[in-house]
Amino acid sequence: MKAKIVIAGTLKPVIDPRAYEKFAKSLAATGKYAVHIIGSAPSRKPDTAAITLHPLATRVKGSWQRLLLPWRILWLTLKIKPQVLIINTHELIFMAVLYKLITCHNPVYDIRENYYFNLRYQSHYPKGIKHLLAFYVRLKERLTAHFFSHFILAEQCYQKELKFTGNRYTVIENKFKPPAQPPANNPQDKITLLLSGTISKEYGAFAALRFFRQLPQEKYALTLIGHCPHPATLRQLQQATAQLQNINFRVSPTPIPQAEIYQQIGDKTIGLLPYEDNKSIRNKIPTKLYEYLGLGLPILISPNLKWQHRIEKYRAGMVIDFNKPVTTSQINRINTLKNNIYSTDIKEIMWKTEETKLLSLVNQLI
Repeated sequence: MKAKIVIAGTLKPVIDPRAYEKFAKSLAATGKYAVHIIGSAPSRKPDTAAITLHPLATRVKGSWQRLLLPWRILWLTLKIKPQVLIINTHELIFMAVLYKLITCHNPVYDIRENYYFNLRYQSHYPKGIKHLLAFYVRLKERLTAHFFSHFILAEQCYQKELKFTGNRYTVIENKFKPPAQPPANNPQDKITLLLSGTISKEYGAFAALRFFRQLPQEKYALTLIGHCPHPATLRQLQQATAQLQNINFRVSPTPIPQAEIYQQIGDKTIGLLPYEDNKSIRNKIPTKLYEYLGLGLPILISPNLKWQHRIEKYRAGMVIDFNKPVTTSQINRINTLKNNIYSTDIKEIMWKTEETKLLSLVNQLI
């Protein structure tokens, strides 16, 4: 009988790129595991019978229903009875502890974000509230750390930032896994700047708009496509783009499937990463950087030595200070950027390197 593994989240969709495309598919491909994913809808029929999707309600953010989600997920997990439970949000910490107390199976915490940094240094909550929330989350993580058999860290920098993990961690980064169907690379009339994935102020949504306004409109277009989790930011973006030309605005309050994002890529697409210099971001390697590198897109990225090293290594684009006016020489350089075959082998940014670590870890836990 195959060992059962549950990967559980709350607001992330069951077809989330990390949980489904990377973790679940890699585990299922071994033939040794039956993988269950618990998360939000929408869902689609999985590619293999070894993966079972359990989509829950989608619109629970900010409502009392969200408080009930961990209990619903605990009940479902107890019915499945997995040998390994992997949670990927701090909201399920207490649920995971209860599962351990009931079943004696040690859970694993897949830490995708430094939630303390996100809450404290980003602008989603008022100052007093965000400090209180950040303190609560970090206290919760520290007090329950000994209940977890292992921690998975999505970023190298978390080794220094998250001391509560001790030595019980494995770094498994969000490197690029090629899609089953590569983007069609459709012909485009204009040079199209692409900002995709999570759309927020800190991730440079408004910086992208300021930058785009300075470019010659007869030559450039802008595509914003992805998930904006904060209603106020979404409304501001809708207002800011209402009167602009050459904008493809597909920003949703719920996640957009990765396949739909890839459909926006054409022969003149340039990946845009206009991140703010924020403590919650600066030490990380953006997943979008791995994706754009893996897809062979030219990239415009904010100044950051870690990111700049990768751009220069692969000759993959250029660094832009999005807080300064665009110069004529910069526009001339952007005009010459093309989809290219990078100058160096990019195998080190591919998911295959992380898959080996994931399979080794799970094999030890079973």
